[in-house]
Amino acid sequence: MLKATLEIVLFLLSGIALAAAKVAALAAAALAVPAAGVLLWRKRRK
Repeated sequence: MLKATLEIVLFLLSGIALAAAKVAALAAAALAVPAAGVLLWRKRRK
């Protein structure tokens, strides 16, 4: 019984970790796109 509980907890934790990684990746992409756009715009303006 204890082993099954531990397996469930590990499964949930891995799922949470994957979700957090996906959110972090999306946030990084959302921040990187405008930042790259600003850098390109500044280079073109000079």
